[in-house]
Amino acid sequence: MRFPVFLIVPLFAVPALAWEPIRCPEVDRTSADRFETVRVLSTFEDGMGTWKATNGGQQPKTTQALDQKVARASRASLRVDAVFGGEKKLEYINVGPGAVIEKPGIGVGFWFRWTGTPVSLRMRIADKSGETHQMNLPRDYAGDPGKEWCYVAVKISAQGSSWGGDGNHKLDYPCKLQAIVGDRPKAGFKGNCTLWLDDVALVRERKRTGELKVEV
Repeated sequence: MRFPVFLIVPLFAVPALAWEPIRCPEVDRTSADRFETVRVLSTFEDGMGTWKATNGGQQPKTTQALDQKVARASRASLRVDAVFGGEKKLEYINVGPGAVIEKPGIGVGFWFRWTGTPVSLRMRIADKSGETHQMNLPRDYAGDPGKEWCYVAVKISAQGSSWGGDGNHKLDYPCKLQAIVGDRPKAGFKGNCTLWLDDVALVRERKRTGELKVEV
C-alpha cells in the first residue's frame, strides 16, 4: 500500500527592499568640459607680450607673428611657423611666456590649431629650484586641429619627466609656465608646421556635481 509523501517547507518572511539612490560615475569629458578659467594669460589682442619662440639648439628654424586673419574669438592669435630640419636627436617647437603659477591645483589651457605637420603637444613647467617638469597634453579635444580650433588643458603635476634644479621630481612653488612644446612625428623628420595659439589661461578643474543618479 502506498502512502502520499508530503514535503514540508518552512516559510520565511522576505523583507521588502527599499529603493536607494546610487551615485553614478561621470563619463569621460573633454578638457573644455573639465576645466574652468581662473585667469587669462594672453588673448594676443594687444600684441605678443613676453611670448617668444626660440631658435637654435634643439629647436627648428621658427618665426612668430600676430595673425589677425586666423583668430578664434579675438582680433588676433599667435602664429608660429617652423621648419623641421631632420635632426636625428631632439627637435621641437618651443614657445612660452614665463607666466607665474603661485600655488598647486592650477592648470593651463589654451586653444590651438595647425597646418602642415601635426605635432604632439607638451607643456614645460619650471619650479622655484629651476627644475623643469614636462607634461604631455591630453588628446581629448573634440574636432580636428588641422581644420578648426581645438581646446586642450591639463592640471599641473609632477607626472612625466623632469630634470635640472634640485632634482627632487616635485613641484616646488611658485612655478612658471616655461613653454608649450610641439614635437615632430619622429626623429629625422623633415617638414613644415604652422601652429596657432589663442586664449591661453590658468585653469582649474570644475567640481563634480554628482547630479546624475539612477535607482535600482
